Formats: sequence, structure tokens, C-alpha cells
Amino acid sequence: MEINVGDADMLNIENLARLEKIPEDYLPLPNDIWDKVEQAYGSGNIGALFWEGSIPRGDFRPGSSDADFVAIIKSGIERGQASELQERLAELEPKWQNLGITRLDVFALSEDDIHKAQKQKSVFILATDAIQVLGDKSYDLSFAVPDTKLELVRLLNGGLCGHVDWAFSEDRISTNSRWISKMAMRAIYGIAMINGAKYERKMTEYRAGVEQYTPEYITLFDELCSAMNRTWTEQNIEHFHREITDIGERLDVMFSSSTYLAKDKSELMTSEVSI
Repeated sequence: MEINVGDADMLNIENLARLEKIPEDYLPLPNDIWDKVEQAYGSGNIGALFWEGSIPRGDFRPGSSDADFVAIIKSGIERGQASELQERLAELEPKWQNLGITRLDVFALSEDDIHKAQKQKSVFILATDAIQVLGDKSYDLSFAVPDTKLELVRLLNGGLCGHVDWAFSEDRISTNSRWISKMAMRAIYGIAMINGAKYERKMTEYRAGVEQYTPEYITLFDELCSAMNRTWTEQNIEHFHREITDIGERLDVMFSSSTYLAKDKSELMTSEVSI
């Protein structure tokens, strides 16, 4: 399905997801996912199933990448259904792990919630980095694409400090190191975007932009990349918590004013944000 992304051209955003980019061995996966979603949310209750991320984008790496889906649910979502879906997916995962998919990640979104502000980030990703693979309903998602680069950075990285405090709590840090690393790397690239880098959805493309537009963060970026799949030491945890919190605070300054921070993070520029 072709999706109208409205003002995406202003930000040079192109949806790179294509059905023909999906490896042939993986083409049966959406049917498996559909069955599990129906078991959790009810037969005939799925409006559409979107496949997003690296596999339909064509940069999937077997053994290190997830398969990411979003199911649009026609009726409201009830308590307990998300947990049931996770249980169903756990039954399915070993089959696809044997074929190189690290994890099956499926998010259910109610039709009633598509236009809610708190869901805009999820819908933006559907509009710009996903393809509808199953379902007989069509959805116009263009409203979720921000008009400016600053608005996009805010959408993708707003509330970082709160996420950091939650993720670094003692009972969560051991299972969240990969997620924290990716979140922080995206936030660093968000600052690079405000300083002039173009929007990139591929994390493999971030480093060049960080090196050019936010060189003060290149060492931290490389550290996060190396630590993404490792168990963090107490020293790692303390270091990353402090540095990522600093990034969140810097982003908050950007979002709360019409000024932006230049490459030297100690210098607060007084010029208007340049898009």
C-alpha cells in the first residue's frame, strides 16, 4: 500500500520499506503474526498489519535484527490482551530465531488511538518506515509527520530524561542495556539533526552525522555502540547514566526555546532554529 506522508518531503523523508526487499524465507511470517494477534485480540478484529524496520527496509542483519510489526485493532484494546499476545509470540519465536530473526516485536494500536497525540511517534514510524502486509483496511497516516526538523527531533526524543530514570532503575538495567544504547544513540543523532544533519532512519548511518555535527559526542556514541550487546559493569552504568542524562537535559533546552545548541555544547546560540 502506498502511504501519503504529506510534508515528509520538507524533511527529505522517503519510506524505504518495500515488499520486494523482504527475503523470501520471511514472507510467511506476517501470516504467523496475524494468527497470534487474532488469538489475543479476537478473530476479525485486525484492520491492518504493518511490517516496519530493517527487514522491509532491506538492511536486515540475520542474527542481530528484530522483526517489528504493528497491528491496527478495529475495536478498543482491553486489559490483559497485550500480555496474552506476548505469550503467544513466545511460542512462535523459536521457529523464526532458527531463521536468523532475533526477536518478534509486535505492537497493537487501536483505531481509536491513531490520532491521539501520545501515539504520534508510533504512527510517524508507520508512515515513514513501514509497509502494510495484510489487512483490508487503508489508513491515511500523513498527519503524523511533523512539519519541521525540530518538531521531528522532539517527537522522537522528547522526555528522554524520564525514560533514562526509568530504564536505569536497579531492577531494569540488566535487561535494558540494548534499548538504552539505541535510545541514547538516537538522541545524540537528534542533536546532530538540529545542527544540520539530515534525517536518517538507519542507525548505521548515524555515526557520520554525529562526527560532523556533534563531534563532542562521537566517543560516547562509539562506546554505546560497543556496549549495546554486552553486560554493563557498575562503572558503565554510572558513566552512561550521567552522560545520557546530560543529553536529555540538552534536548530539553532545545525544545523549550527557539534557540539551539551549536556544536560546542557549552555555547548557547541565540539564532533561530535553522531547518
